[in-house]
Amino acid sequence: MHTRNYAGTSTTEIQVINCDADSGTFRVEFDGSITEPIEYDATASDLEQALESLADVISDVDVTIDGAGIIPDARAVEVTEQSKRVRIEFSKVLAYQVIDESYYVSQSSNKLEELAGPVLCQQTGSDYLEHLKQISLVNDLIDDPIHHYALNLADDIIDVISTTEPSVNLI
Repeated sequence: MHTRNYAGTSTTEIQVINCDADSGTFRVEFDGSITEPIEYDATASDLEQALESLADVISDVDVTIDGAGIIPDARAVEVTEQSKRVRIEFSKVLAYQVIDESYYVSQSSNKLEELAGPVLCQQTGSDYLEHLKQISLVNDLIDDPIHHYALNLADDIIDVISTTEPSVNLI
């Protein structure tokens, strides 16, 4: 955003506007000037036009909208002091992998059983577990049943291969 300072010269600034709404309008006030109402779902072009209408204080503006793609039924994960804190402890871990959730592709052959809500699941028919059995000596060395668990976190998915079920405790 280019604004004019008191000396009349152009100054480049970066301003962040957060609009957490699902209907209605909002206005932007800058240096005493106020825009006309802007729709809550305005495009970058709409917002740019509204801001540039404040010609007495804004001479040029470039608007970008982070996360402009809308995913139906999605919501942000908010971590607060009131959030539940859980300790999930695995013993007898044979393997694990951490996957950035944005790169995760669900395998259609996997079936999930929630153990502690959607955060901790047990997978049956797991391609990851079958792969591990093929490339390692797990089948030859382990007599106990082997299970695939998935921790579905805000930013990552952690796959854990273990012979025992994890313990889950609120802390």
